[in-house]
Amino acid sequence: MGMRKRKFLSVAIASAMMIGSIGLDVSLAVAKTDSAAEAKITLRSKTKVTMGKSKDNDSITCEKKCSVRYKKSNRLKSNFIVRNEDNTVIDVDGIKYRVLTSNGNGGTVALGADLGYKYPSVPKNIIEFRIPKEISHAGKKYKVVKLGNNAFMDCDKLRNISIPDSITEIGEGAFRRNYELKTVEMTNSVKKIGGSAFSLCEKLNKITLSDNLIAIGDEAFYSCTALGKVKLPPKLKEISTGLFQNSGIMTVTVPAEVKKIGEKAFWSTENLNNVKFGEKSVCKGIAANAFQFSSIRSIDLPIAVRIIGTKAFNNCRNLSTVGLEKTGGNIVVIGEHAFSSTKLKEFTIASTIREFYESAFSNCGKLQHIEVDKNHPNYVSEDGILFSKKKDILYVYPIAKGGNEYTVPNTVKVLSCEAFNNCSNLTEVTLPDGLETIKSSALGNMQNLENIHIPASVKWIGKMALSNCSSLKSVELEEGVTGLSSYSFYKLTALDEITIPKSVDIIETGTFGSCESLEKVILKGKKYIKIANSPFIGASPNVKFIVENSKVKELLIKRGIEESKINSLNHEDPVEEFKKDNILYTVLDSGEGDNPGTVQVGNGYSSTGIPVEGNGKFAIPETVTHNGKKYTVVKIAKNAFMQGEEAFNRIKGITVPKTVKEIDDRAFNDCSAMTEIIFEKGSVLEEIGKNAFDGSGLKTIKLPESLKVIRENAFKNTRDMKELSLPENLERIDSEAFSGMRTLESITLPKKLKKIGNNITLDCGKLTEIKTAEGNNSFRSKDGVLYTSSMGKLLIYPTGKKDESFVLPNDVREIAKYAFSNVKNLKHFSAGRNLHNIGQNAFAGAPALMSANFEDCHAEMEDKAFMGCRNLEEITLSRQMTVIPQNLFAQCSSLEELILPESIKEIKRNAFLYASNLNSIKIKSLDIESLPDDLNVNGRRYTVANEDVKAMFVKAGVQDSNVLIDKSLLPTEEVNTFIKKMLKYEVIKPAKGSAKGEVRLVESDREKLGKTLKIPETVSTRGFNYTVTALGSGALYKNETVETLIIPKTVSAIEDSAISGNKRLQEITIPNSVKIIGVNGISDNEQMTSLSFEENSQLETLKNGAFSGNPVVLEIEIPKSVKKMGTHVFFWCNNLKKVSFEEGSSITDIPKGTFFNCFKLEKIFMPQGATSIGEEAFARAGEFTGMDLSKVKSVGKRAFWNCEKIKNAEFSDSLKEIGDGAFSNCFSLEKLALKEGVEKIGDMKAENAEELLRGAFSDCTGLKEVELPKSLQQIGVFTFNGCSSLKKVVMKQKAITGIGLGAFDLISKDAVFYVDNNKIKKALMLSGDILEKQVVVTNPDDNSNNKLKVYNLKKLYKLEIGSKNPKNVLSVKNAEGKVLKLQIKNKKVWKTMFTEKIADKTAKVKIRYPEIWRKKAKTIWRVKIEGDGNNKSYVSRNIVIVQIPKISGLKYNFKVKKNRRVIEDSVKIAPSSIKKKVILQLKTKKGWKKVAVYKMKGERITIKYPNHWKKMKISKWRLYIKPSKRTVGYVTNSIKIKVIK
Repeated sequence: MGMRKRKFLSVAIASAMMIGSIGLDVSLAVAKTDSAAEAKITLRSKTKVTMGKSKDNDSITCEKKCSVRYKKSNRLKSNFIVRNEDNTVIDVDGIKYRVLTSNGNGGTVALGADLGYKYPSVPKNIIEFRIPKEISHAGKKYKVVKLGNNAFMDCDKLRNISIPDSITEIGEGAFRRNYELKTVEMTNSVKKIGGSAFSLCEKLNKITLSDNLIAIGDEAFYSCTALGKVKLPPKLKEISTGLFQNSGIMTVTVPAEVKKIGEKAFWSTENLNNVKFGEKSVCKGIAANAFQFSSIRSIDLPIAVRIIGTKAFNNCRNLSTVGLEKTGGNIVVIGEHAFSSTKLKEFTIASTIREFYESAFSNCGKLQHIEVDKNHPNYVSEDGILFSKKKDILYVYPIAKGGNEYTVPNTVKVLSCEAFNNCSNLTEVTLPDGLETIKSSALGNMQNLENIHIPASVKWIGKMALSNCSSLKSVELEEGVTGLSSYSFYKLTALDEITIPKSVDIIETGTFGSCESLEKVILKGKKYIKIANSPFIGASPNVKFIVENSKVKELLIKRGIEESKINSLNHEDPVEEFKKDNILYTVLDSGEGDNPGTVQVGNGYSSTGIPVEGNGKFAIPETVTHNGKKYTVVKIAKNAFMQGEEAFNRIKGITVPKTVKEIDDRAFNDCSAMTEIIFEKGSVLEEIGKNAFDGSGLKTIKLPESLKVIRENAFKNTRDMKELSLPENLERIDSEAFSGMRTLESITLPKKLKKIGNNITLDCGKLTEIKTAEGNNSFRSKDGVLYTSSMGKLLIYPTGKKDESFVLPNDVREIAKYAFSNVKNLKHFSAGRNLHNIGQNAFAGAPALMSANFEDCHAEMEDKAFMGCRNLEEITLSRQMTVIPQNLFAQCSSLEELILPESIKEIKRNAFLYASNLNSIKIKSLDIESLPDDLNVNGRRYTVANEDVKAMFVKAGVQDSNVLIDKSLLPTEEVNTFIKKMLKYEVIKPAKGSAKGEVRLVESDREKLGKTLKIPETVSTRGFNYTVTALGSGALYKNETVETLIIPKTVSAIEDSAISGNKRLQEITIPNSVKIIGVNGISDNEQMTSLSFEENSQLETLKNGAFSGNPVVLEIEIPKSVKKMGTHVFFWCNNLKKVSFEEGSSITDIPKGTFFNCFKLEKIFMPQGATSIGEEAFARAGEFTGMDLSKVKSVGKRAFWNCEKIKNAEFSDSLKEIGDGAFSNCFSLEKLALKEGVEKIGDMKAENAEELLRGAFSDCTGLKEVELPKSLQQIGVFTFNGCSSLKKVVMKQKAITGIGLGAFDLISKDAVFYVDNNKIKKALMLSGDILEKQVVVTNPDDNSNNKLKVYNLKKLYKLEIGSKNPKNVLSVKNAEGKVLKLQIKNKKVWKTMFTEKIADKTAKVKIRYPEIWRKKAKTIWRVKIEGDGNNKSYVSRNIVIVQIPKISGLKYNFKVKKNRRVIEDSVKIAPSSIKKKVILQLKTKKGWKKVAVYKMKGERITIKYPNHWKKMKISKWRLYIKPSKRTVGYVTNSIKIKVIK
């Protein structure tokens, strides 16, 4: 054995002895030292060392790996392995178990070995299975205590399962995708259920959970659509993420000990109506999206709740109460859109709230009032409107607040996001002169707003600020507005002219988009105005532009506007420059009249001159005068004092006037002699530009409190600055802003800081900690290291931090660019398990770094992540890493060996550039797709797993002799997920031998896929082949490049949110193999214009929102194969114009919200069998002109609400009901044809007491005449309210059950009603403001009193055995001459037993029931009177006669002392001829419990009461006598036993 090998072995032994000394039982396997020897060391608590030789290689089962080093260079040489003897897999009767603990006689096991898809633990085709409590193997007995991860996954024929009382834990995915599983019985032994344990068990309808459960993992019941009710155990601490997402849950009670409801816990639960919390609930948090899209109607939030997360109740459209409306509880945080699109009517902001997002109540159509606790430090309410405490910000104007006009108070400076959004009641809003900012959507969707005046004080108009105000005809912008954000005036369809003042210097994308009537635009701006692409897209094709000069004209032409449409006034405005006291100034604004203009110091290109005083200091003046005109200095331009002239090197100090708002890029760059800069008191400085003070000699600086932005490298290399105090109002610091400040030791980020760039403190060599001010909600400091507030991203590790090792917290998912770059002292780094991404240059140039471990995380790395780490000797890469990026290990000269994991797909150029000692690279991957041509390096060998991979390396230029094959690198099992060509797949069905498996695409690269993405039909990895059969959630999500998507014909399912949020996607053809498109399956794709289906489509199911939010799709045909459609399938497809159903379609129902907000929908060709229109199915389809309703049987609530262009509504004779608000606001509706059969229009009262009803045909102002059929029995509240042209109403009914309040209010004053009789007239006049003279009665002699009627009919007889025959005397009217029949039901035939002819109009008829009732325990009878041409036949409801036993002697009250030994009672139950079984029951908390059973032979029985009564002051009992042939089952009244002293 050579010296080097002996040295290694001695170190291994020493390490092992050290482990043994602390009492561990381990086996140590040392790498082979030569071909014939292997050393093995076994250590127990008494360190015994044994060595031997073996010619064979022993295989070792291992669980943990440890590293061994020796002192000379501290480099890794091999691994020793800690063996877990209890980790064995055993097979019993074809079922695999994993040993958890073992002893001499047996131990414990988990059912399920979790060996991967290729080796299932349980046969996939099982139908029934009984989980054993105990198994035997090799003479030992093992207790089954756990169901392992994925134990029964994909057992899609298993129907029922019972979990025995030996099981304490159910592992992750244990029953995932058991599609036929219906019932699960669980004992109280189970304490934990793993994530996704029952997910996608679509038929699971009953599960009994253990009372001792304390944890249920994420998505445990995801998509269990048949699961309606689950009783959650009392010890549960948390409702985990996605627990019931997409499930069928209807009601739920949250246990009192639950502290948090996790993200998406009840997301899209369409059947969920009610949520309750246990008494004294300690629940503190409702996480983001927890109840989003659920159908919940009410929830009583406990007083303990502190946080309501982003979109927690968003789009809960039925939610009307949360239990905190009056008090606000103790809530601290209400997140973005937390309650948006709900039915909340009021809310109170409690004094405890510290973080409240302005969009929290957006689109709450019922909201009338917001109250604020008088002690709140930040908010105040006035007349129900929410303001900041100083009333300088208006946050929320409730949508349902009364009144048509509103004047914003003079104190208001800011209209917050969505402040007036959807306030359609308001026709006029007056803005105050002091208003400064109108934020995004602040005045959006105000349908009745006609004009708006924007005062001069407003500087910025936010995104979509006034969008979708369809009645807005006039927008007046005063001089002073500087910026118009994207889509700020989008879709103002009534606006025909706009004047944009010259103060506007930026117009963003789509600002006046879809302003269809806009024909004249006057642009007063000068040549410096910035105009983005497509600001007028979708405006009128006849729009003309009038501009000031040729520069603006040229800019518009560049933006795609035809030159012929632009008229330039040729008012050229040359830039004026002048010098004053040797300083160059440039005029920015010349100012009108006597008003001063504005200037900047410098011209933005070259350096200005400077007045150098004797001490090298000078002050920039606040104002300067030129040619008699006064100017204010507001800016220091680019390069103004940048070192370039000798004079600048003499600048030692400068004073900046308080009027300066901006110091531009490189303004004081390289002013190395300048040691101080002074900002005048009251400074309004807001921004410091890039490299503004780069290389200056500043030692101290006091930044003004007004400062908001510091751009990148602003203070770079100000090496002598020891102190830096950041102002409280600072909001943004860009990359490397303070880099190279070598004497800086500590920095505190201020409270309002929201954004920072990459390592702002790079190369600050003495910086040991970064702090955050109290109250900062964007960032968090832990042990001096800077993270985002959620700990999801590590931003900066201080360069001078003293620690030599660092373990990344498990919360961190990303390491930012340059985060550890050039850190001085860090030697060892270990990643947390949730790390996903390592940014560019993250560890670059770290001089001391020796080892880094990423094995157990998911991390991908970006370019140069470890470049220049010259002492890096050991690195373990993530087992899921796919790409070795450019320059990853460049200049890592101490790295000798590297192992690339099985997941690697690509190695990029220069990955190992100048890694001079890297002589061995082992590649485990079989799926290498791309190699660079620079891998052939002298002395470097590559070891690969097979010939195919070797061939790739040789093809890439590596010499054949330098590529070795080692088959031990070959994988032994399949993986659950893998990546090919930037697409991530998940295995659905494992590959078996040569047979292909199945995969779904679950993720794709967002930036590098190119314009066309063709998803392959088959993919291969690790030697296994798979067919792509599904696009899973997130398959193509928020992609930036793909325009055309080609889906293979092997795909049968496009799952939830599979193709969603893509920016450039334009075209999709869905292959005929697809059978289902999931929730939001193809949604929110901004530019998708074409969505089509291949011929012979097999598509069967479209789930909720399947095509929602695709704003530019114009036309679609639904294949005839579709059998089921979910709700909101085309929700918010704004420009969808034409929809047709292929001939032969079997669709019968247009579900809820199908075409909601499809503003441009003009035509729809319905399937012939369509009979139902759901709630809001066509709501707000503004261009929709109508459809064939001749076969429709029901029209849901608000089905055609706001369909302004519908003219005719002709219904079928099978129509029974029209829902509330069905045609509300259909202003063009002229003809309404209701046929016989309609029974109900609208509702008499709301389902929820706080809901405001609309009225089925309210505000149909074009409706002039209506005829209501005889069949109509109910006219709901506000049905025709506001139909101002309605003059004639014909009501044919003979009788009516109800006319709702206001049903005909606010119709034409000349309206006349034609009714059949006086009862209808009376009901009509009681409904509202209808005068008697308006009602004409056509048949005042009402003959309704001539109808055949029967009174006093008794429906139930309970007769003791032996009773007399029952009798009944009936009163009968209007049946003279007819025959009354008493009939008994015999099987399915009614047999007449008694008849009597009725002589008079009003008669008494005595019915005698024959003896036949005595023969059975229960008989059923009825009374029938035959009718004639005037009267229908009368048939009564069923009359029931039952026989019960005769009980006598039963005592119902006992008062006894506790020391009494026995309580007995003798009871007689007759007759003796009946064999009776008597059960004694005791009432408990869970109901009546059986405690004794008596079989009777005679008539008398002695009841003995067990001693349960001694434990209760009052106990309740009863006797249950089971049914027999002669008697029905009978229960006595309660028997009370009271214990007295």
